[in-house]
Amino acid sequence: MIAFVTLCIVGISTALNVARFSRSEHRLFQRSCESQALAFEDSVERWVIRDQLESLESTVRLLLLGSIRYVGIVVQEQTVLSMFETGLLQEEPSALSLEEIPSHVTAYPLEQEDIMVVVPLVLAGYPETPFGAIQVWFSGRELSERIRSYALSLSSIGLGAWLLVIGGGAIGVNAYGRQQAFVLEERSREDRCEVLKIDISTCEVRLRGQQIMLTPKLFDLLLILAKNQGQVFSDQELLDLVWPDSEYATSADVKQHIYLLRKALRQACPNPKQLIVNVKGFGYKLSRDAIETDLRGIS
Repeated sequence: MIAFVTLCIVGISTALNVARFSRSEHRLFQRSCESQALAFEDSVERWVIRDQLESLESTVRLLLLGSIRYVGIVVQEQTVLSMFETGLLQEEPSALSLEEIPSHVTAYPLEQEDIMVVVPLVLAGYPETPFGAIQVWFSGRELSERIRSYALSLSSIGLGAWLLVIGGGAIGVNAYGRQQAFVLEERSREDRCEVLKIDISTCEVRLRGQQIMLTPKLFDLLLILAKNQGQVFSDQELLDLVWPDSEYATSADVKQHIYLLRKALRQACPNPKQLIVNVKGFGYKLSRDAIETDLRGIS
């Protein structure tokens, strides 16, 4: 009887913990998707206004190699771009009407943990009047795997606790050890950042094993900081390196892209300001103390 009651308590506790973990991970995943879509929207507006669709398509093909399944861009109820996970231009879906476009970034849950994020396109000074929208479909495969792994780990711990009740102290000690190891592993993942890997041949960025989706400018900015880890770059130096041909780029662009880069890295590290450090009065650097870099495909 005691064993049965204990098993019920363990089962309920495990289910509650998994549900709590799942809600937390869903919130983090949604914020990460919204941040990536907003970072992408900053470049899309410029490309659309300047009619640079080839640059836009190249960037979207790169995004589709990662965790994004679909990107659609609608301007004045006309579909400007519609690309699926295969990276090939597909038949255009029905264009969103201006009435259907939300006034702010909005995330819609889909099947299998996927999320569709819609970001309105607006002109500077007219935030209330969108002239189009971006739709980005994010895959939730990695989210599902994390939740499943967490549930299996808790089930193993719960089984160990139940065996302690019916089998004696030795099994209980082992179960407690597994639980402590699991908690320490979770804390370790939250409190420290590990290796930042940048592959220039595939334009792929990974932090702590998690893929980070970046726009071309954000990728170039991170690459410059990583290749010169620990070196402080002023706003003007970054402008010369990242925006060499732009007549209109200013230090405000540097600060905005540093902000967006930190925002993208936050999905894998809780405090990205420890990575991209602001040296007050001088500029920015990639910290040597906070992270180890692994640059691939760079001669």
